[in-house]
Amino acid sequence: MIALGMRAAGRLMALAVVSMAISPMALAQTQQQQRPAQQQQRPAAQPAPAAAPAAPRQPAGPLPAPIIAVVDVDKIRESATAAKSVRDQLTKQQSTYQDDIAKQENDLRNAEQELNKQRTVLSPEAFAQRRQQFEQRVAEFQRQVQARRKQLDDAYKNSMVQVNKVVVDVIQDVATQRGATLMLPRSQIILSAPAMEVTDEVLDLVNRKLPTVKVTLPPLAP
Repeated sequence: MIALGMRAAGRLMALAVVSMAISPMALAQTQQQQRPAQQQQRPAAQPAPAAAPAAPRQPAGPLPAPIIAVVDVDKIRESATAAKSVRDQLTKQQSTYQDDIAKQENDLRNAEQELNKQRTVLSPEAFAQRRQQFEQRVAEFQRQVQARRKQLDDAYKNSMVQVNKVVVDVIQDVATQRGATLMLPRSQIILSAPAMEVTDEVLDLVNRKLPTVKVTLPPLAP
């Protein structure tokens, strides 16, 4: 009886172990069976609505017919009284510089002649030193000439900036007054009707608006 009881107890323990081993799966199956049908069947994802096709672009309308005017900008820059005043002032300044340059050239020429006379009475070392000093004077003279030339060039450019600005402003005003939608320079045209020419009109207005320009010399380069 005791042995039978022990065998029975052993079978019970084995059954308990088997029950514990399968109980999680059984529990999961039970819970699966208890879920409502509507939760087991999820609705399929709805596709995103397609983007509406872009509306076709409407073609642009025809371009307006151009109203063309012709202006000789080179002639205006050459003949404007303001441009002439710039050239006259710089010519006078250049003449002043030229007189000073001529004087320095003459001094250098005399110094070179005097140096050549002393060549026979000076030692080679003394003559070489005098010659080096003379060459330094020549180099400094050349630097001054270049600096003054650059000064005149810069003064001309700065002054003509004022003239060019007025020319452009007047051309825009004439185009507005005459209803022109396209202004072409004479230098790029082979042939045009005389009625398209507005050069004299622009030149007259430029002379009235800017009769002269005062030239200011920039500082000499060190």
